[in-house]
Amino acid sequence: MEARAASTAATRERIVEAAQARFMSDYYDDVTLRGVAAQAGVALGTVVNHFKSKDGLFTAVADRLRGQVEAELDEAPVGDTSAAVRTLMDRYEQAGDATVRALAVEDRVEALRPLLADGRAHMYAWVERTFEPALHGMTGERRKRRILTLVVACDVLTWKQLRRDRGLSREQTTILVEELVEGIINRSSGRNQ
Repeated sequence: MEARAASTAATRERIVEAAQARFMSDYYDDVTLRGVAAQAGVALGTVVNHFKSKDGLFTAVADRLRGQVEAELDEAPVGDTSAAVRTLMDRYEQAGDATVRALAVEDRVEALRPLLADGRAHMYAWVERTFEPALHGMTGERRKRRILTLVVACDVLTWKQLRRDRGLSREQTTILVEELVEGIINRSSGRNQ
């Protein structure tokens, strides 16, 4: 009985790994259960038995990714702008293109919405925690505005604009995002807004 449960768990994990690779490299619409089954080395029926649908499979992948992403970002030290931006840029180099593809179809793919909503909420909380020393003493609307400005500077679409649309190197992109963040922080501590 234990051997069968372990085999089932291993099969499920292999399917989730294959699906994660596909969802990270392709648009949601282009990922098929048949393709995931082939990549995982299992029958299509096995994938259906475990996950019921592509949305079910995506949910399993999203649950796995959510924990990984949050753990990576939460390692950024509080108050260290350079380290925080570098941590974020490392994340975007790994998953930025997949995130941009997901954002492109969010309005019509229901399964993506919870993951993206969680990502937005985590980014807001991450910015608030990571840049807390620069936000210290700010309250109300002023604090919210400053956090939102930092969120925009740190957003995946800012990374895309610099890295993909403008063709900047990883290092150039990191420097520019760091300069954006520092400019916002310096403005917040230097002016009463």
